[in-house]
Amino acid sequence: MKLAFRTLLKTPGFTLIAVLTLGLGIGANSGVFSFVNTLLVRPLPLPQVHELVFFGEHSEQVPNMSVAYPNFLDWRERQQSFTHFGTFRGQSFNYIGPSETERLAGAQFSHDLWPTLGIQPLVGRWFRADEDKPGAPPTALISESFWRRSFGARPDVIGSTLTVSGEIYTIVGVMPAPFAVPNNQTDIWVPLGLSADQLTDRGNHPGLYCIGRLRAGVSVEAARNDLIAIARQLEQEHPGTNTGNSIALQPLVDTVFGQVRTSVWVSFAAASGVLLIACANVANLLLARASARSREFSIRAALGATRLQLIRVVLAETFLLSLAGTALGLLIGHTTMEAIQSILPANSPLGSQVRMDFNVFAFSVCVGVGVTLLAGLVPALTASKVNLNEGLSAPGSRGTAGGVHARWRSVLVASEFALTCLLLFASGLMFRTLYNLYRADTGLKTDHVVSFTYAMPGRDWADATKRTQLLDRALARLRELPGVTSVALTNPLPLTGGGNQTFFVPEGTPDPGPGRRFSTENNAASRDYFATMHIPLLRGRTFTDRETSDEDKICIIDSTFAETHFAGQDPIGKRVILGGSAGNTSMSTIVGVVGHVQNFGIGQDTRAQLYFPYRQSPPTNLAFVIRTSLEPAALASSIRAAMREVEPTLPVFAIRTMDELFDNTVTNQRIMLILLGVFGGVALLLAAIGLYGVLSYIVGQRTREVGIRMALGASASSVRRLMLGQGLRLASAGLTVGLLICFAASRLLSSVLYEVSPYDPLSLAAVVALLVLVGLLACWLPARRATKVDPATSLRAE
Repeated sequence: MKLAFRTLLKTPGFTLIAVLTLGLGIGANSGVFSFVNTLLVRPLPLPQVHELVFFGEHSEQVPNMSVAYPNFLDWRERQQSFTHFGTFRGQSFNYIGPSETERLAGAQFSHDLWPTLGIQPLVGRWFRADEDKPGAPPTALISESFWRRSFGARPDVIGSTLTVSGEIYTIVGVMPAPFAVPNNQTDIWVPLGLSADQLTDRGNHPGLYCIGRLRAGVSVEAARNDLIAIARQLEQEHPGTNTGNSIALQPLVDTVFGQVRTSVWVSFAAASGVLLIACANVANLLLARASARSREFSIRAALGATRLQLIRVVLAETFLLSLAGTALGLLIGHTTMEAIQSILPANSPLGSQVRMDFNVFAFSVCVGVGVTLLAGLVPALTASKVNLNEGLSAPGSRGTAGGVHARWRSVLVASEFALTCLLLFASGLMFRTLYNLYRADTGLKTDHVVSFTYAMPGRDWADATKRTQLLDRALARLRELPGVTSVALTNPLPLTGGGNQTFFVPEGTPDPGPGRRFSTENNAASRDYFATMHIPLLRGRTFTDRETSDEDKICIIDSTFAETHFAGQDPIGKRVILGGSAGNTSMSTIVGVVGHVQNFGIGQDTRAQLYFPYRQSPPTNLAFVIRTSLEPAALASSIRAAMREVEPTLPVFAIRTMDELFDNTVTNQRIMLILLGVFGGVALLLAAIGLYGVLSYIVGQRTREVGIRMALGASASSVRRLMLGQGLRLASAGLTVGLLICFAASRLLSSVLYEVSPYDPLSLAAVVALLVLVGLLACWLPARRATKVDPATSLRAE
C-alpha cells in the first residue's frame, strides 16, 4: 500500500482526474440512493410500517371514495384481519396566536388509530375512547414543532387549553417530530367522535379514510377479501346507500409513495449509469497507465515478480483511488441529496424522511470500492500478462499488450456512448413531456392570477346568511385593491387535487338506482369566477348576485356533462336531480354551459363538472381567486391587510399564484427532467473525455505510422480523416448499441410521459445529432495533433 500511495503521488494529474471522475459517479449514486433507502428500508417513521394498510370505499362511479362513518363502525366491529383499526380525515383550524391569527393543518382521528400507528407521545398521552364521542370534553394532541413555537416547549403544557376555530380544547399530549400523519405539516389532532352525531348518514362520504394493522400471518390480500365480504353484507343490509360499494385497499407505503416511486427508481437508474460511465473512464485511464508502464512491469517480471504480485500492484493503486473517490463521492452525494430536497414540494413525503444514514454510507463504500476494483481488474490482468521480449525492447515499439489495451479501451468508450445515449434519450422524452404539459389546455388561464384559502369554521359561522354577508364584503374589498381586474371565490380550488362529488340523474331519465347513478364534481362559485379564470361560457349565462338559498336552485354544467347527458340537445332549462339517497335530493335547473377544466392536473382523469352559486349554500371552506394586471406575488401583503379589515379573527393562508399550483401538478416530471438532464450532461462530458483519451492514445501509438504516411506523401487532411474515422467508428458503435437499449428500455418511462411516444423519433434524432457532434469535437483535437507530426522527428525516434 505504501508503494501504491507513493506511485500515485508521483502522477498527481492522473490521480486527480481518476478521483474526480469516481467522485462524480459515486456521488450521483449515493445522493439518489438516499431516496431509494427511504422507500425500501424506512419509508415512514412508524413501527412495523409494512403491517399497515390504507383503505377507503370503491364504486364504479367513484373509484377512490372516502368512507361513510357508519360503514367504518361496522367494519371495525366485524373485521377479523387487524389487531387495530382506525379512521381519520384532514381538517384545518384557525388559531389566534400571540401576534396574528394563523391556520393550523390538523386532523380528526378516531381513538383506535393511535394504537394502530404505534407512535407514543413525546409528552402526555393519546385521547381515550370515552373522549372520542359526542358531548365529551374536547381534547387535543399537538405536534412537537407547534409545542416549541407556541408554548416554548413547556413541560407543563399537558392540561393547558387551546382555542382553535372557536372551540376550547384541553391538550393531553405532544406528538414527536417524526410523526407525519396525515402529512408532515399537521400540528393538531382532535377526536373524530366529537362530531360523530353529524356523520350518521350512511350515504355521506365525508373525507374519511382508514388505516389498519394486520394481524400476524394475515396477508394484504386476505385482509382485502375480509373487508370485501363485509362490504357485501352491508350492501344487502343497506341497499339504498351501499349498493355497488366495495373496498379499495393497499399497503400504506404504496399510498404515500406511489406517485414518486417511479421517479425515484428512474433517477437511481440514471445515477447508476453515470457511475458505470465513470468507472469505464477510470478503467480507460488505468489501461493507458498500464500500457505506459509495460516496460516497468517487464523489468519487475524479469527480476522475479509473479503475475499475482503484478496484479496486486495495480489493484492496490486502484483500491486507494476507490477510497479517495468514495470519500469525495459521499460529499458530492450529500450535496446531491440536499439539492434534490430543495426542489421537492413542502408536503412531499420524502422531504423530511431522507438523510445520509449508515445504510447510504455502507452502500456508497461497497459500491464505490467494489465497482472501482472491478474496473481495475481488466487493466490489472492485461498489465500482468508480460512479454519480456516486447517489454524490454525499445520504448517506442508496439507489442501485443498495446493492442489488447487498445481493444479494451475501445470497448469501454463504446459502452460509455451507449449508456450516454440512453440517459440523453430519457432526458429528451422528459423534456418533450414537460413541454407538452405546459402547452396543454387546462380549460382555464393561470397567468396573472393569485389565490388564497379562507375558512369560517365553528359555531360562530354556522349561520349561512352571516357567511354570505362576510364573503360579499370580502369580494367588494378585494376589488378595490390596486391592479385587480376581477375577483371571485370557488370551492374547491382548481389544480389542487381536491374535489366534491355528488350523484345525480337528469330529469326525465329513468333512475338507475343506488350504486348506478351518475357522478359529477360539485363546485361552488361566485358571479365572476368564470371570467376571472377565463373559463369560456359556451351557452346560456353565468351566475348573478341575485341567487340565494330562498330561490329555485340553479346550476351551470361543463361541456363534458352536456356532451355525456344531453348529446344533441340544448341543456339550458333542463333540470337534474342531485343527491344519492332517498329523502336527500334536490332539483336544480341548468342555466349555462362552460368549458371543461382539468381540476386534478393535465392527464388526470376528471369527471363531468357542475357549478352552483355559492349564495345558495355558502361553504365554510373556500378559495378566492384574483386576476391582476400587476405581478401576482406582489399582492400578498395587500390581500392580508384587506382581509384583516373585513374580519380580523379569520386568517388568510396558502397565498399562491395559479402558475405555482400548475407547477405543483407537474412536480414529478420536472424533477425527473432536472435529474436526468444533469446526469445525462455529466455522462456526456465523461464519454467525450473518454473518447478524447482513447484517440489521443491511438495517435501516440501510431506516431511512427503517421510519420511514414506523411513521408510517403499523405496530406494532412487524409491523416485527419483517418484519425477522425477511427474515433467516430467507436462513437457510432456505442451509439448503435445505445439506440437498441433505448428501444428496449424506454417503455419503462411510459407511465410518466404525456403526449409523447416512448420511441419518439424527434428525441432520438436530437440525441444522435448531439452525440455525433460531441464525438466530432472529442476526436478533432487528437486528429489535428496527428497532422502536426514531423516525419523526420518520428522516424529518428524509432
